[in-house]
Amino acid sequence: MTTVQPASAQEEPIVKTIRGVDQSLVHIDTNESYGSGFLFRDNRTLVTNRHVVDSIGINAKVELRAVIQKAGGLTDLGNPVEGRVRYLHPDVDLAVIEVIGNLGPYSLPLPVRKSARLLPRGTAVLIHGFPGTMSPTVSRGIISGHHHEFSDDSTYYLLDAASGSGSSGGPVTDEVGNLIGVASMVYDVPEDFGFNWCYALPTSTVMEMFSGAQGVDDLPRMIDVGVLVNRVRAANTGREQLEEIRKCLGILIETRPDIQTFVNDSNDFMDRTGQFIKLRTKEDGRLYMQIMMDIGSQSAQRGVEFGMREELPSGSEFEQALQQNEWATAAWSEAIMQNSMAGISESQTIDLLIGMIEPITERLTESVTQMALLCERLEAFLLADEIEMRSADRSRVVRDMGDLAAISLTIEMTDQFANFESAPGFSELPPSFVMVYDKMKDAIQASKSAWSEMSYDCQNLFDESEALDSGTIRQELSDAGYTVLDSAEFTLSPGNNFITVTVQSSQRIKDIAIFGECTTGVDIDMGLFDPNGELIDSDEELDAFPLVVASNPMSGNWEVLVINNGNTDVTATIQQWVAKD
Repeated sequence: MTTVQPASAQEEPIVKTIRGVDQSLVHIDTNESYGSGFLFRDNRTLVTNRHVVDSIGINAKVELRAVIQKAGGLTDLGNPVEGRVRYLHPDVDLAVIEVIGNLGPYSLPLPVRKSARLLPRGTAVLIHGFPGTMSPTVSRGIISGHHHEFSDDSTYYLLDAASGSGSSGGPVTDEVGNLIGVASMVYDVPEDFGFNWCYALPTSTVMEMFSGAQGVDDLPRMIDVGVLVNRVRAANTGREQLEEIRKCLGILIETRPDIQTFVNDSNDFMDRTGQFIKLRTKEDGRLYMQIMMDIGSQSAQRGVEFGMREELPSGSEFEQALQQNEWATAAWSEAIMQNSMAGISESQTIDLLIGMIEPITERLTESVTQMALLCERLEAFLLADEIEMRSADRSRVVRDMGDLAAISLTIEMTDQFANFESAPGFSELPPSFVMVYDKMKDAIQASKSAWSEMSYDCQNLFDESEALDSGTIRQELSDAGYTVLDSAEFTLSPGNNFITVTVQSSQRIKDIAIFGECTTGVDIDMGLFDPNGELIDSDEELDAFPLVVASNPMSGNWEVLVINNGNTDVTATIQQWVAKD
């Protein structure tokens, strides 16, 4: 039977310190990677790095092993114990695991050095962990400096003590064993330095995760989507339901640890709430649209945060989730409108629509004056980026990029009103509605014009999509079996421009694609109409490279609507691509 050997009175103080820290040190096995962690505040709360458990996510099971002392001063790992990932910090590289089993009678939470400020350079430190091994190690060094990381707005200790990837999440202590930080990143310095820097998050960042005096029980909880849906369902009036929706979507934004989880859960939330929300008054309509725009703005800022930390996921799964989010939002809005319009008078319907249109007009009118200022500040940020962002105000950058993204989303939101004038009965609507609608149209045009006048970098600062690259689009068309049938340069006047393309039955065309490229980067949109005048496809993204496609096109003359959203003539190349049988 293994027994714990008491520390000898003759042991050096540093040995006693290491033995004490070993009582809190825990090896983490996620079945995909290894890492380190330490008990904090109680024996159920284990702190580690977020990147140690990020790939397995919330509520995933991990295997934990405590450090045990063996005869002769040797150390080993105890029996495996179950743990569950309970919290992923949304902003910094920290996570919390709940210890489900019993790590043993000698496991203790690590004491914390009490200091309200960052410790100074030269402070002696110890890094504890499992760098590439199943055995605990410790290295000694000093705080060499302080590093402010712009991407997550955190200040790190820069340590000269040796560290490795398996040490991620391990405790950094002072020489008497008090916690002063969490080992987070290793930075490879030039070879002639002879060592690697280690970055550590200070203890204050760990403390901020917990709102009270307890450990895992005091963490922010990810409220289940079903609970949030029931909150909305229990509200009595449309206005109360909307207020609950605002709160619940805010909860989703703040508590979901990554953008993909937020997108998936918000899709689920909208799928389950759209069917029973009913708007009745002009005030309901106004509040509904304000909430839609506010949530868009908050989501945009959150996306900017993740993008800055380079945590935006890539791949088909995330792209599919984003597409589903677009569909879910449209279906949610449509369901709410159908519920709301049913059983109300014509005058109530008009009031409801006016209530929805007015805040859009107000937001777009404000955006016209905002855009130039936002672009000026963000271009300064781009310059600051070249000098390591030393002069950039991060909170201002995030806010400005989020505001710019939100303006883009608001402009896109107006597409649902684009064909309103062609709806049956529009000419019979009262002057009060027509006046409000005309104001919105003017605001849309003014905001699109202001957008097109911004620099190309500002227009696309928050969108790194390859779709903005005309060369990539052409390559993707080529890879899909398309070839260029015709290419011509056109001068587009502001507003609508029509171009005719002909499809001949003798050409045996399977698919057609019309690709536009504005050579000056101005936002242009495109719509494709078949010979019967039916709209087959449209591309109204805020970019200079619209693409529309049609499968099995009927023969005859097709009309391409090309919209120049600028206020001056622009030159664009329009290409007809075809894929043949």
